Amino acid sequence: AVKVAEKKIKADFLKTTIKGIGCNWMVCMAVFLCGQAQDMAGKMVGIWFPISAFVAIGFEHIPANMFMIPLGMLAGADVSVLDML
Repeated sequence: AVKVAEKKIKADFLKTTIKGIGCNWMVCMAVFLCGQAQDMAGKMVGIWFPISAFVAIGFEHIPANMFMIPLGMLAGADVSVLDML
């Protein structure tokens, strides 16, 4: 958690924002595809493809970052609350 928190803090703000928007777009696409599918297999595939794509591309999941950065801080990472904001 320490290495992850320190790495995420050093990322460029604009690049992280664009990655966050891309992630949100992919998650919304998964929700839309799941809603349009008629059967359970279609719902699973509709969720799997966009989520796998955002993980493979390397988009930032901001809610996950808001968990990992404080966890890294608790574990002793050289990160301050001001750095996180």
